[in-house]
Order: sequence, then C-alpha cells, then structure tokens
Amino acid sequence: MNFIDAIEGTGCAILHRLHRSYIEGSGDDSEFICNVKMVIEGIEAFILAHAELMIQPDVVVRVLRKYARQLWLEGGGAGCVQEADGTSPDEDETAAYRRYYFDYIYQHGVYPR
Repeated sequence: MNFIDAIEGTGCAILHRLHRSYIEGSGDDSEFICNVKMVIEGIEAFILAHAELMIQPDVVVRVLRKYARQLWLEGGGAGCVQEADGTSPDEDETAAYRRYYFDYIYQHGVYPR
C-alpha cells in the first residue's frame, strides 16, 4: 500500500464514522458538513507539511470530499425539496439541488434561510 492509499483510506474511514454519528445523532447538516471540511482540511495540512510524501493534496481533497458528499446523499441528509404545491420535484432536480446544498454548506459553513 502506498502513502496516498493509506491517507485516503484513513480519511474515508474517519468520514464514514462521522457520517454514522450524524445519522444516529442530531442529523444537523451544517454540523456534519463543517466537520467533514475540518477533517479534510486537516488531512490536506498534513500532506502539505510532509512534502516528502510527494502526494498532490488537491487529488486527496477531491476524493475525500466526493466520498463524504456521496455518504451524505445516500444517507438521507436533509436539504430535501418540495414544490410550492407540496409535490416533490423530479429525481434529477432533487439530486442536483442536494449536491448544490452540500457544496454550499461546505464552502460557506451555513445555508441561508
């Protein structure tokens, strides 16, 4: 196993545990997503501080962020959408909105209300 596999695997294991805690606990999207960001930023800082590992941090960050977002999407994170008439939009619109919702909170820390 090389360094990048070890770091990505460890990061995914941590994110999986965080997600399980999120599902079993409060289920607060902002809290979970901000915790995800802190974990990923910590891993990125470690990689940057150890240049001898010769790992591109942007690749690891992208993989871990995508993994965390997929866990959240599959785990029924909130951010669900309903039309004004009480119906649900089609699945493609909902999936696109939920990805946007996750990414927005990841970037800004909260979602505007």
